[in-house]
Amino acid sequence: MAFVLTTPERTGEDLMRILREEVQGAVTELGEANRSPDAVHAARKHLKKARAVLRLARGPLGEARGPANETLREAGRRLSPLRDHDAMLEALDKAAPDLGPERAQVLWAELERRREAARSAQDPDTLPETRMGLERLRGEMESWELPGAGFAPLEEGLEATYGWGRAAWLGLGEDPGPEALHGWRKRVKDHWYHIRLVVHAWPALLGAREAALDGLSDLLGDDHDLAVLRGVLLEVPDRRGDAAAVDRLLAERQEGLRREARALGRRVYAEKPKPFRKRMAGYWEAWRQDDSPRTA
Repeated sequence: MAFVLTTPERTGEDLMRILREEVQGAVTELGEANRSPDAVHAARKHLKKARAVLRLARGPLGEARGPANETLREAGRRLSPLRDHDAMLEALDKAAPDLGPERAQVLWAELERRREAARSAQDPDTLPETRMGLERLRGEMESWELPGAGFAPLEEGLEATYGWGRAAWLGLGEDPGPEALHGWRKRVKDHWYHIRLVVHAWPALLGAREAALDGLSDLLGDDHDLAVLRGVLLEVPDRRGDAAAVDRLLAERQEGLRREARALGRRVYAEKPKPFRKRMAGYWEAWRQDDSPRTA
């Protein structure tokens, strides 16, 4: 089923269904016959969505959340090197017009070398061991119950994660470094996943918010990729003598991305956390009333 809450009443049950589906999705992608780079990328997406559900359900899940989150975090950590190098090659494709063909070719060769080195160094047991750990967690989840109905199972996690994103945005300062922006992006993605989950409470308005968050995440992701790419640029031989000029071009592109991200962030995080939570509760109650059976 889709990554969305389908009823305003059986919220806990619906969240548990989604959590199980996402963990099972990662297990399936890491199956014996399906361990391509695309499958690893898809598995990581499932893991991120599962962790987002855990953060949203932080209140009703209680003590079970911590160990489950650690299992998912560790699985993502073990898979990330395989995906990170592919992401850098995709970033290079986007930046190629600014780099020029010869400089882009040099960087492409270096990134390809690093990707192959990472693959060669990978323990062959990484993927099967990761899959087995996720299978155990999926089995444990069969006995889990996530209590709660209506908006109650969501309100603590929704307010907290929105607040973390707002705090990260407010704490950026005038000249934030790549780590601060990357940290903000993680919180933006949490909020994006959560809005995707609750979008049926008001599809027109929350669908627009979901699209804005998706765009904000992309802006911050492109900024992060450019920061890494600039680091690689400084490490390869500057035989053409143009590395400094190319770096300035990439820095200018980053500055444009950051201006757009800040402008979008001002709108996404305009409210304080408590008013945001109350507004979302109002949408949820309206959905509940719309969804209730009508009597003559």
